[in-house]
Amino acid sequence: MRIPLVFGAMSLRITSAFPPLIFKSSSITSNISSASDLSKFYGLLETTQAVDLLNDGNAYTVFAPVNDAFEGLKKEKYVNMPSGNTKLRAMATYHILEGNWTLEKIQNEIKEKGGRTMVKTVEGTPLTISNDSSGNLIIVDHLGRGNVVMVTENQSSNGLVYKTKSILLPIR
Repeated sequence: MRIPLVFGAMSLRITSAFPPLIFKSSSITSNISSASDLSKFYGLLETTQAVDLLNDGNAYTVFAPVNDAFEGLKKEKYVNMPSGNTKLRAMATYHILEGNWTLEKIQNEIKEKGGRTMVKTVEGTPLTISNDSSGNLIIVDHLGRGNVVMVTENQSSNGLVYKTKSILLPIR
């Protein structure tokens, strides 16, 4: 199902793909772990103990890559795929922002900053967020790789989850 959202003159198309059992009263980690298409990302969060960060009582926004994103990264033959827990944790926390970054807040930041905005991740390296010509929300990582946001603003008790098509890769 495609849901059109309109912000001023800009329309944003979003595909709804979260399972129906996403509850605002459940935590980010609970909602991610219950989404079958986010199981690989949840495994990354568990392996790197980023789950503990997301359960610390603060609000977070997570750009969660779907399982296909991990396969897509393999197909790209990305030779510098992080290895070791420190690098994997950096990759996991590069998908996390502090606070509640609602779609409205992101769009306002994009508009105020002239078409794109930079936001600091928990990992410390910023992401660039903008809209493409079709109105899709695009996140660009440090390597210049564009990442389309597929599903936005799934609320949890401690923040928001956005599903993305690709994995974001931080500075090494």
